[in-house]
Amino acid sequence: MQLLLAALLTVLGPHAADAELHAQDAEAQWVRAAPPRQQLAATAPALARRVYGYLPYWESLDLAAFNWDLISDVVAFSAGVGTDGTVSNTHALPGAALVSAAHAHGVKVHLCATLFNSSGGSEIATFLGSAAAQSKTVSQLLAIATSSGLDGLNLDFEFVPSGSRAQFTAFVRQLHTALRSALPAAEVTLAMPADTGYTGYDAKGLAAVSERLLLMEYDYHWRTAPTSGANAPLPPVESAVGGFLAEAPASALAMGVPYYGYDWPTTTASPGSANSTGGATVLFEAAFGKFSTYGRLWDSASQTPWYRYSLNGQEHQGWVDDGQSLALKYQFVNARNLAGIMIWALGYDAGRTESWDAIKTAFGSAPPPPPTSPGVLHLVSATFSPATLDPGGTVTATLHVKNVGGQTIAAALPPPSTVYDETQAAASAAPGSFRVAVDAADRAPALPAHPWRWGLAAPLAPGAEVDLAVQLKLERTGTRTLWAAVVHEGVDVPQDYVGQTDLAVAPPASPDAGSPGGGASDAGLSGSDGGHQDPPAGQVRGCAQAGGGPWLSIVAALALVARRRLRNAAKLG
Repeated sequence: MQLLLAALLTVLGPHAADAELHAQDAEAQWVRAAPPRQQLAATAPALARRVYGYLPYWESLDLAAFNWDLISDVVAFSAGVGTDGTVSNTHALPGAALVSAAHAHGVKVHLCATLFNSSGGSEIATFLGSAAAQSKTVSQLLAIATSSGLDGLNLDFEFVPSGSRAQFTAFVRQLHTALRSALPAAEVTLAMPADTGYTGYDAKGLAAVSERLLLMEYDYHWRTAPTSGANAPLPPVESAVGGFLAEAPASALAMGVPYYGYDWPTTTASPGSANSTGGATVLFEAAFGKFSTYGRLWDSASQTPWYRYSLNGQEHQGWVDDGQSLALKYQFVNARNLAGIMIWALGYDAGRTESWDAIKTAFGSAPPPPPTSPGVLHLVSATFSPATLDPGGTVTATLHVKNVGGQTIAAALPPPSTVYDETQAAASAAPGSFRVAVDAADRAPALPAHPWRWGLAAPLAPGAEVDLAVQLKLERTGTRTLWAAVVHEGVDVPQDYVGQTDLAVAPPASPDAGSPGGGASDAGLSGSDGGHQDPPAGQVRGCAQAGGGPWLSIVAALALVARRRLRNAAKLG
């Protein structure tokens, strides 16, 4: 049985392997606890970066004593997704007590939905090959999200085969669009393999249809690895993250860190020794007792600690990250300006303070800037609405900004009341001035980066915050990916890809919308036809303006619908 389990774990991803080991564990008390009466927090924890933490149902957590000020997002693990699309939420996650406690401290709560290829199977490919299964999962996850007051959904598919790459990206887009329609501020996050060599994941495409990619940067040496070594050796981790940065913006990436490691029986006492059998998991909280008993060694190659001992003539080695090695990883996160970190898993520290100290040092709120320092505009959040609009419709970006510098930031032109057509671009501004901006993935090639810019309507004092509502008219149909940025004119772009959101710009329903297969179903095709861009709606209106009359506009619109039906029929065939 042990040999069978060891063989199973070699083909499962890190979270899948851990879930398999704990499959028969009882759920922790917080899962079913009644929520206390608590008020929602007015602000989120004062952290410089996002700190995501997976909380497995089997791991105990004292919600009253938890370090809520040092985490931004809790991901309840997990609800299972079947190949037919059925969501099995055996433990009724996320748990009302968890949601209440987190929200009382301004912390977001996400539900993780998992689908694993057991024993190297084809479960994920089967699911992604069925449109009905995907629609069923989206519907059921939305029901949980809306009824539980969730702030987001997390997908953990380990691992998507290369043949299902495009289908997975399309499924994430479908889920993201549906979730944002129901809960405009909610987020979709994805558990990602450690490097871009897993070709089933289109990092660039997935970053565009989700809020964050959570990189599982651990299990470089796994439980049944052939040799001993670090769970998360820093140089390979840095290289792997660099691969993702070549495909996705830093603001889309959170680097995973392990609160666990392994202890193996080895053939020698030297690092990198062959392992005689499979290892045992050592959680973060247990590592310090091991270091105290056997001695803490430092491996300069991996920048991680380890220990070794001999028991009944058998050599053993244990490799587990501690506060020092985590701190080095967090320095890298700051150096590369990543969105933040992801922890697997909360509770594995069991009250040890070293892990929290490392987070506080790296990402904790900084002291107030000196009065002599210049003003710095910081984009706290960005939301876009509505989720669907007609060509020529106006999208509103609500941007919450704060002056995190020491001096007042002056107002700049144009004011936030300026409404742009998407063919326009902002005029240049005085060097050194701060402006907020909106950009689109498919902006016209002739436009510069961050073409739609606005200044502050009034001076912003140090520490002051304000909401800016800016507007842009969108003409081009299809799925439009927009985001916000801060532009320090003539200096740099200190923030980019904030609040990245997909919007659907669809033409008005055709005259046969009430008939079977009519315009009501066609209206949603522009966002799912393989990246095809229809002609800008302004060209259709231009026919009437040029003297063709309104009938020519109607004919053109009907022709567009017919072309879409033919194209869709070809796909289905």
